[in-house]
Formats: sequence, C-alpha cells, structure tokens
Amino acid sequence: MIDWDSDPELKKLKEDYVNSLRQRREVLAGIVNQLKAESKNTPEIRESFQFVVHKIAGTAESYGFPALTELTSALDDYFDLSAVAELQHTDLVNVASMVDKALEIASNGEDPVVVLNDNLFQKISVAVERALSAPKT
Repeated sequence: MIDWDSDPELKKLKEDYVNSLRQRREVLAGIVNQLKAESKNTPEIRESFQFVVHKIAGTAESYGFPALTELTSALDDYFDLSAVAELQHTDLVNVASMVDKALEIASNGEDPVVVLNDNLFQKISVAVERALSAPKT
C-alpha cells in the first residue's frame, strides 16, 4: 500500500486527483439537474453519467480509493450491460445521489467504503454479477 503522505510528490498527486474528483462531482451535479428537469432517462443523460463513472472507475484505486473504484466499476458495467435503461427515473436519480455521496467523501481524501453498504449499490452489484455470469446465447 502506498503511503501518500510520506512523499511530497505523491501527496501532491493525490491532492490533484482529489481536486479532479471535486470537478467530476460538479459535472455530476449538472447531470442530476438534467435528470430532474427531464423527468425521464434519456440516452444522452445516461451517456454523460457513464462517462463520469467510467473515468473514475479507471483511476480511483490507483490513488487509494478502492471502494470508489468498486462502486464506479459496478456502475460502469451496469451501463455497459444496458440494464440502466430499465432503471426507473427515480432510481437513476438515486444512483446519481449515491455517486455524489461517494465523491463528497472522496473529496475529503477518504475512501467511501460506507457507500458499498447502500441497498441500491447492492442491487446493482447483484444485477451485474448475474448478467456477467449468465450463459452466453
């Protein structure tokens, strides 16, 4: 495990990453506002949301946020499986709120482990595992 505080260069890298998470949180807030304004899941909103989630999934663990990676990777897979199109609009808003909560925690330099216990995350994880383990037809 990397000790991010022992090396000034590593500490600066992590601080920069945490700042990028704050920026992604602002983008997510805009997506949530779109979701609320549209009152339905549109492909454009889903694509924007997945873009944010995908970027975080690919980097968070490298900077000491394994729980954030677990959350965003599961959501990215969920989007890839097109299962998100079947989500009710309010559920997608709740997913966005869950990611926002995780980003808020990560923006303070902590790994958002608590989010992994969220019922909605558990539901998504099970759906992804089931879909990925289903026999190919």
